[in-house]
Amino acid sequence: MRDKGPAPEVEQLPEYYELDLPEVNYIENIVQTRTIFDQHKIDKMNAVPRPGPKGLGNRNKVRTPWDFSLSVFASYKPDTVRLLTDCFEKDWGNTSVARIVKNEEERERLKTYVRSIYKWFREMYKFTSSCDPMNDIFCIGVNVFSDLVINGTPTLVDGKYLKLSDLDLERI
Repeated sequence: MRDKGPAPEVEQLPEYYELDLPEVNYIENIVQTRTIFDQHKIDKMNAVPRPGPKGLGNRNKVRTPWDFSLSVFASYKPDTVRLLTDCFEKDWGNTSVARIVKNEEERERLKTYVRSIYKWFREMYKFTSSCDPMNDIFCIGVNVFSDLVINGTPTLVDGKYLKLSDLDLERI
């Protein structure tokens, strides 16, 4: 082992410093002798307590019965057979089933089956799109779709025939 020798000494700092300042700015405090309010003004001041809550009369006892036409749901259009049929036809037209299912008869059987359960697809879409809207638009984003597929149908994504990245690519 090597001998390092004595440690260097630390320079001692003085306890105070003397500074020669030729000019110093300072503010002279002027005592104010004038009063803001004279006694006459103070005597004229008066205070009134705040009024209590206004009485509602008998309205707090009588309650207006709820009416659908007066509620926020007044403009809501309930599902009808015609509305569901129109929505299904619009959605079916946007699918790429024709590229996947080549046989016309099989495609018609598939369309009949999907139409029979379309109401449940639509309800699931309305619920899922309200879970995580993007700004003011109710839609199913990539993360919500991935969660839905993984948690709703865990055997669908098996890693061999279908991977989660394949689903992400399909949505792009």
